[in-house]
Amino acid sequence: MVMLAVVPARANPPREIRFDAPAGFAIGPDLTYPTAAAVGDFNNDGIADLAVTEPNSSLVSIMMGVGDGTFWKTASYAVNVGPVFVAVSDFNNDGVPDLAVVNGGFASSGVGASVSILLGNGDGTFQPATNYLAGLSPQSLAIGDFNWDGNAELAVANYGSGTVSILLGDGTGSFRLAENLTVGGNPQSVAAADLNRDGKLDLAVTNGPLNIVSILLGNGDGTFQQPVPYGGLNFL
Repeated sequence: MVMLAVVPARANPPREIRFDAPAGFAIGPDLTYPTAAAVGDFNNDGIADLAVTEPNSSLVSIMMGVGDGTFWKTASYAVNVGPVFVAVSDFNNDGVPDLAVVNGGFASSGVGASVSILLGNGDGTFQPATNYLAGLSPQSLAIGDFNWDGNAELAVANYGSGTVSILLGDGTGSFRLAENLTVGGNPQSVAAADLNRDGKLDLAVTNGPLNIVSILLGNGDGTFQQPVPYGGLNFL
């Protein structure tokens, strides 16, 4: 009789996974407190590039992508006081990415609180910033076509004034004076989407201190209905 030895199966040893050391890139003259980044192909080479805000120096810095996950800084552009947020879109309908930078301004006085628009040249460089007033201590923005005219518009969350500023674009890279909508409760972030499936863009605004999100339904003409709060004591 042949005896067969049963050898218990052994689990495969765990695979060793290694990561490359993180690479850091200088983004401003004093390398202080970068707060936000946005991605776009700024020189039309098919490679993602970065725009990074640096509030302590009131700059937005451009980091060009090489294509292998590394970047090199090409330029920094002056914006207004304390840039804290940046977004990429085509504001003058030329097919070239542009930048919208939210400047928090001085908290005590509100001076410098604005949105800076930097139009792209398509070669990785940008035109000087044009500044548009928002509310007090703006923190972020959302981009969308709020009035169905085919142009990009801005909704800016203003922490200090409890408002959202609506800046309608004219398709040339310029914007009208802001219309300020009261949402209360120190709004910090805003997003745009069609929340009620009527084909019109609506807004969702976070009110951090109140533990709520305010929903503003769009009318399709650049105006919005009164905010409806969700969360906090109103959450069911």
